[in-house]
Amino acid sequence: MSDKPKPQKLELISDEVLSIVWDDDHQSIYFAKDLRKNCPCAQCEKDKKAEQAKENPLRVIPVALRNVKIKGWQHTGRYAIKFFFSGGHRTGIYTYDYLRGICQCDECDVVGTVRIQGPLITGS
Repeated sequence: MSDKPKPQKLELISDEVLSIVWDDDHQSIYFAKDLRKNCPCAQCEKDKKAEQAKENPLRVIPVALRNVKIKGWQHTGRYAIKFFFSGGHRTGIYTYDYLRGICQCDECDVVGTVRIQGPLITGS
C-alpha cells in the first residue's frame, strides 16, 4: 500500500476553482489558469522552454491563459487526472504527486508560484 496521498473528493467550486480533498484530509484549492499554465504535457513543456529562452519581465499574460475555465476532468488510471479546459486543451496528465506538489496553501509552502491570499469567497 502506498503512503502517497490520493484524491478522495474533487469538487468544482466554480468553473475557475477546483477543490481536492486528499485521503490524508489535506485540502488543496487550484485555479484553472494556474492548472493550465502548469500543464505537464509535452507541447506545453516545449512551449515553456521556448518562452524561458526569451524571458521578458514586462511580458503580458498570454490571452490563452486569461479566463481559463475547467470544463471537466477524468481519472487516468490510479495515478493521475486529465483536465479539460476551455479553449480545447486536454492533453496534460496531472499525476497525483504533481498536483500535490503544486498545491499553493501555506502548509505546502510551494516556492515560485503565485500564493493564494485571503479567504476564498464563493458565489451566492
